[in-house]
Amino acid sequence: MTREEYVHYSECRQASFTYRKAKRFREWANMSAYIDMKPNDDIIDILGFLTFEMVSTLTETALRVKRDLDKDQIIHNKSLNRPRGTFEDEHENRNVYLFSSPPSEQTALQPSHIHEAFRRLQMLLPKPIKNFRGGLVRTKVSLI
Repeated sequence: MTREEYVHYSECRQASFTYRKAKRFREWANMSAYIDMKPNDDIIDILGFLTFEMVSTLTETALRVKRDLDKDQIIHNKSLNRPRGTFEDEHENRNVYLFSSPPSEQTALQPSHIHEAFRRLQMLLPKPIKNFRGGLVRTKVSLI
């Protein structure tokens, strides 16, 4: 990643759904369909923050899904060409730094990655021994 790309990345990372775009965000959220009064700026800021958190969680999970699928595909392709247990994954051994060049085979996220990420975020993890701990059961709060 070059310095210019990193500056652009950091600006995008600090972007907000509501900063200087509150009117457009209000129209997108369609709050008039849910409440009769006009929401104040604090409510719009909170909704913008929650929306940002949901989008970032979904994106990070989709990137994890893509990485897992790519890794499985590489292992599957290599296992077809070589005997079992005789190869090493070059992607695991490669050192990646902040300003190193991007991998040549990098592809964009596909809708299937995002759908799978949403499915994974909707799953409730099984807790078979939840009742045996006793006391207050701690639950994970999920925004999606």
